[in-house]
Amino acid sequence: MIKIILEFLIVFIICYILYFIFVISNKKNSKYKAKKPRVEDAFLTFKYKIDFKKVNYKKYLHLTSLVNSFIIALCLELVQIVNGLFFQILLSFVFLVPLILITYSIIGKYYQKKGMIKDVQL
Repeated sequence: MIKIILEFLIVFIICYILYFIFVISNKKNSKYKAKKPRVEDAFLTFKYKIDFKKVNYKKYLHLTSLVNSFIIALCLELVQIVNGLFFQILLSFVFLVPLILITYSIIGKYYQKKGMIKDVQL
């Protein structure tokens, strides 16, 4: 049990550090670009009508890095249940898609409650 938790934490920390180095600390990602949104941004804009001009984008990047690191680490630990590379790859897709949808739905609802939605014209 301790081995599983330790593996989870190591993978989580490594993913977060790499995400921090390559995405958050990158000067190009300091502001939201409406012409070239990231996949996560486009999903939240489409489904939850999040207005990224109202969102503190640096905090949002930290939140998505935590979520993405959590998804990767959890998926890695859940996949190790099965033996065989083929079944592990298959199982990873089974876990990966619902995890992404659930976590980004939580983020979308969080920003909706904060009032960071686009103004709807009637």
